[in-house]
Amino acid sequence: GDVNISNLVRTFGEPVMRIYHAILTKQRVLFVGYNHAAGDLAQIVLSAVAMVAPPMTNVIRRTFPYANLSDLQFLEVEGYISGVTNPMFQQHDNWWDLLCILDLPNCTGHIYSAEERKLEDGSGLSFGNSKSSSSSSSSSSSSSASTSYEDSLHYGVDSKFIQGVISGIGARIGEDWVRQQFYDYTSAILSHAQDLGGMYLNSDKLNDKTKRFLDANAARISVVDKTSEFLSLPTHPFVWGYNDADVIHERNAQNEITGPAAEIDIVPTKLFPMSEDDHVSTVDDSETPKSPVKEATINNFYDGILLKSYVRKLQYEVNIDSNDEAALYYSYLDCRLQSESSMQGLLVLLPESIGGLFPIAVGLFNSNPTVRKCSVSILQNVRKYKSTASAFQSLNPFLIEAFDRQESKLKDGSLDKEIVAMREIQKRRRERQQERQLQGMKADGDETLYRKGYSDDDDDEYEEDEVGVESVQTRRNSLPISSSPATLNVSGGGSAATPLASILKKTLNFIGSPDYNGKFSPSLDALDLLP
Repeated sequence: GDVNISNLVRTFGEPVMRIYHAILTKQRVLFVGYNHAAGDLAQIVLSAVAMVAPPMTNVIRRTFPYANLSDLQFLEVEGYISGVTNPMFQQHDNWWDLLCILDLPNCTGHIYSAEERKLEDGSGLSFGNSKSSSSSSSSSSSSSASTSYEDSLHYGVDSKFIQGVISGIGARIGEDWVRQQFYDYTSAILSHAQDLGGMYLNSDKLNDKTKRFLDANAARISVVDKTSEFLSLPTHPFVWGYNDADVIHERNAQNEITGPAAEIDIVPTKLFPMSEDDHVSTVDDSETPKSPVKEATINNFYDGILLKSYVRKLQYEVNIDSNDEAALYYSYLDCRLQSESSMQGLLVLLPESIGGLFPIAVGLFNSNPTVRKCSVSILQNVRKYKSTASAFQSLNPFLIEAFDRQESKLKDGSLDKEIVAMREIQKRRRERQQERQLQGMKADGDETLYRKGYSDDDDDEYEEDEVGVESVQTRRNSLPISSSPATLNVSGGGSAATPLASILKKTLNFIGSPDYNGKFSPSLDALDLLP
């Protein structure tokens, strides 16, 4: 029959996650269905595989939906998943790691490890025909593998996950929804397994939910990342570059590498943001020719890794250091993801079941106009193609309204004007910082560092302003404030707060950025221009 994960979950209940864990970590799983039709048994076996594949690949190669005593070659396959109708198999506990006994007429099933099987046989208990009897027998074996599974860190997140799935099945949401839940759950585990060593994410910036999930699955991930199926997984959507496995095989073939070592490749352990010189400009200027990077295609899998890294950062990280960092991520995605296939690859990483395009759309509210422009551009491309347009339409109406507002600003040119104004402020900020560094060098008497960056003419130019600049620096250091791109905190108290408020009010009257109505509103960037 057809694969039906819902039927599998109804048969085993919450313990079905033991089967899920065993298949994911490549344990030997044997389904025994005495007096059951071969078709029904095969359906259960294939449904169990469907819990992890997709996104896991090549699991079907170790799957044997129906086997018998006349052909035992499948026992030599590492981590096999097989179904049999002969009860003789269950007596050989050295043949399997997890035994799943089916009782389909009563819609129940029982799961045993080899240790549990021995303890049950020794206690004289008989096999029950309900999920509750299986639970009671398992609980009586306090030193069994079942107890060790329940004591594992991932047991809590597995239990919470499957309870939600069971509730959805009870509400008759549908088989497609159940499959999507398992797909997202497995994808999250594999994604974090691929990120060992910090390839995609900065662990210090992960949100609390992701940290808890990662900590709970740490032990399981340490096993999964050594399986052959995991090593053959692409590190990014295949449309974003060459398939990793193809590149590895080609490279190893050239070096005449064979055997297990041929499946291993060395990839960068860190993906650092590009330098400011490599930053991609997204401001259209009729007098400036378009940069060739705008028309570039994704032509290698390391580029695909970088793209996936930026998507994951927007999806899971919080407290991004600066608006410039966010602008880097959005700008690079905007420049590299232009074709329909690249948009499809983006949606593979951002399925609707886990929020869809929200990490991209939230850029519409960023204070940096470059981020807002790139967010509009990416969403326009998603909306443009027939195969991806539905993902845009599924966005929250509030996000679509924000998109319409920013798109209109992009068309009338006000968004580009904001970018130009922002860059002018950043330019002045860099010049002021250079002046302060210069004055510090001169004050310290470090002639070597000073001569390295400035000529004798520069000495004369800055000599007359030395007292003034030093005075400004002293005044700024005395102000009881701390500032960041997103916040402004006024510390201290009493009379100190009044002159600061007065300075800010006067300064912000003429410095700001256009709001949605085209008028200038105060901007915290103006703080850097205080006298």
